[in-house]
Amino acid sequence: GGRTPMSGLLLSELGLIQYEHNDLKSAQDNFQEAINVAKPWAFWESLIPAYSGQARVKQAQGDILGAFEVLEELESLGKNSPERVMPIVASSRARLWAAEGNLTAAMDWVHAAGMDIDDEISYPQEGDFILFARILIAVERWDEADRLIGRLVTAAETGKRNGRLLELLVLRASLLEAQTKEDEALEVIAQALDLGESNGYVRVFLDEGAPMVKLLQRAHSAGIASEYVSKLLAAIESETKDKRRGTTDEDASIVIPHSPLVEPLSARELDVLRLLKTELSGPEIAGELTIALSTMRTHSQSIYSKLNVSNRRAAVRRAEELKLL
Repeated sequence: GGRTPMSGLLLSELGLIQYEHNDLKSAQDNFQEAINVAKPWAFWESLIPAYSGQARVKQAQGDILGAFEVLEELESLGKNSPERVMPIVASSRARLWAAEGNLTAAMDWVHAAGMDIDDEISYPQEGDFILFARILIAVERWDEADRLIGRLVTAAETGKRNGRLLELLVLRASLLEAQTKEDEALEVIAQALDLGESNGYVRVFLDEGAPMVKLLQRAHSAGIASEYVSKLLAAIESETKDKRRGTTDEDASIVIPHSPLVEPLSARELDVLRLLKTELSGPEIAGELTIALSTMRTHSQSIYSKLNVSNRRAAVRRAEELKLL
């Protein structure tokens, strides 16, 4: 068939399946093609999943700033349809913040969206509620997270939505692991592995990061789904190596000798940091570096998170202590 808006929808759906199977290159290509096809028609049914899918691919590749830039592009494209596009942009950003450990910003999204664990959960909002549960785990509101996950599991089981159910089982296992309920966590991850293996899912485990590695290693020792678990652990290992190798010159991390930073600042973040020390306002700093204000804010948030501070003055003070300025 020709390049119709519907073919864009099929391409974005195909991209999401390839993403789940950890074929990031093909997923990226199909998301881009879906965008090319759907853009002239402003066909949001394709554009929204394709852009949010692209952001997920960038995040998976360790390119958090690239992920934020994709969302900016979607935001500016969606100016004519804000009610369709802005909630998706907001929740996708919150997902990135949660992954980055910027929990203040993530909780701000929860409050702005007016979410409550006892709200009615409609099918289109399921993804947002799963993200809400993820954020509750990160801020250690474990009982609430557990209750919300329980309600979501019931909804996914009733609707026979295995992809959603798998994501929720993985999340429940992460919650139990965070509470050091190791035996229960292992039981739940065994259910998740059973469901994941029959559908060839990979990414849903990889996206959970370091805590999942420990869980998978324990599953492996216990002889649970050995072949599948070995494949997942190998995928995590090769991805970690790629992320170490894949830093570009622009963002190559500047390693400061004896720096107690968990994660070094990139070259671009150091540029922003130097200007944060001046009297320039946020918009003026963005102008000076010829970047969008939202990109400048993303850099600032990343700097605050790496320096473990919550504002500009504290960031400058901490950077001076670390001799970064």
